[in-house]
Amino acid sequence: MPESPECEMCHDPPEDGFITHITIPSEAIPTLNMSAEVCGDCHTGQHHKVYEEWNEYNNSDYDPLSMKSHSEPSSTGTPNNSSESRVTCVICHEPHNAELRMESQELCASCHSSKNSAAESGYIIADGPQWEMYSGSIYTNGVHSINLECIDCHMATITYEPGEQKLVTGHSFNFDPALLSNPNSGNSCKKCHVTGHDELPETGDCDDCHDVSLSNITTNRQELTSSRLQQLEILRKNASKMLSPSDYNDSQQQMTEEYKEAVSYIEFVKADGSLGMHNEERTEEYLEKAEILLRSITGEESTDTIIEKTEIAGKEEQNENTMPDIGFIISFLIISVTAIVVIISKKKR
Repeated sequence: MPESPECEMCHDPPEDGFITHITIPSEAIPTLNMSAEVCGDCHTGQHHKVYEEWNEYNNSDYDPLSMKSHSEPSSTGTPNNSSESRVTCVICHEPHNAELRMESQELCASCHSSKNSAAESGYIIADGPQWEMYSGSIYTNGVHSINLECIDCHMATITYEPGEQKLVTGHSFNFDPALLSNPNSGNSCKKCHVTGHDELPETGDCDDCHDVSLSNITTNRQELTSSRLQQLEILRKNASKMLSPSDYNDSQQQMTEEYKEAVSYIEFVKADGSLGMHNEERTEEYLEKAEILLRSITGEESTDTIIEKTEIAGKEEQNENTMPDIGFIISFLIISVTAIVVIISKKKR
């Protein structure tokens, strides 16, 4: 049975001790330590590894240049945390009862929202627009079989079973398709993706039988979005060369506004970070709008249009090559008529 927490586990006693604080609270105030490390003194170990999961920053395989974590100190100066703060336990949990400070969806949205977006040199730079991207997606509008909340995908859990399963509390907040597909996960895909099963298999992983696994869906979708962003980056550079500050006129002003709008769409998708997983339709919509705006500046045709015109031109050329020459046809007709006339003349003689 775990030990019940006592005041001095989180509070250092005042100089005159806790008795003085209880008697005259305002004159003997205990020092308060709200760091995650204090919580980690108890919420750790094989049976309650919350702190270890949260503290990714101290893992040997953590790369601050390519990864993000709620445990990364904001003072490290790496590109990923320029606008984020270290999210400790008390940010989400009320320390005296460990209950969430608000509903989980509201809690996630309070930080992961573009409400803190800033305008830099006219560009709207989105700051964590995951909530706006996710809202209105198939996971919220009834298209998906059930509505999914943030914790359904970002806090997959596994209950501890002695000698069998390692405890997973979900406090890394990472989206892990393999973990979500794990038959022992509390967020298992088997809870919903059971088409064709009279009852759920007792063992095995969904990926063992199904070609279209959650891992494959994720990889394919993210690769497509990543490839699209790379193409738009090239188009973006080409468009920026068309903007001439020295020759600024009405046309240049319009192109500048279109360029800023296109950049805002691209940066929104990049800042969301899910590469289409939070909302495939909105991701595609924003990248399509960005491409149209950038091509209106560069005058470049889209690849699809070029392919379509090339195919049409090829067919026209093929038709031209297969059509008989008009001169040849006329000559053939003249010769034929002349031959007929000669034959008729001979018969009359």
